[in-house]
Amino acid sequence: MSPRNFARVFLRDFHIPPREFLDRVRIAAAKRDLEKDVESVDQIADARGFASSSTMRRAFLRVLGMAPSHY
Repeated sequence: MSPRNFARVFLRDFHIPPREFLDRVRIAAAKRDLEKDVESVDQIADARGFASSSTMRRAFLRVLGMAPSHY
């Protein structure tokens, strides 16, 4: 299956683009880590597959409307 077809089928079946789904899964895992308050934001971002803490911050703002530090 081509990437383009995969994106179409995924959107059709789940009503959400693959990228947004991936962001939501990563954010859910990061939220659990933030609640434990054991690791730094940089360590959590790295462990959850974000390129950097600023990338994670932008994803949090886009999906939740708040920064990880406010969560």
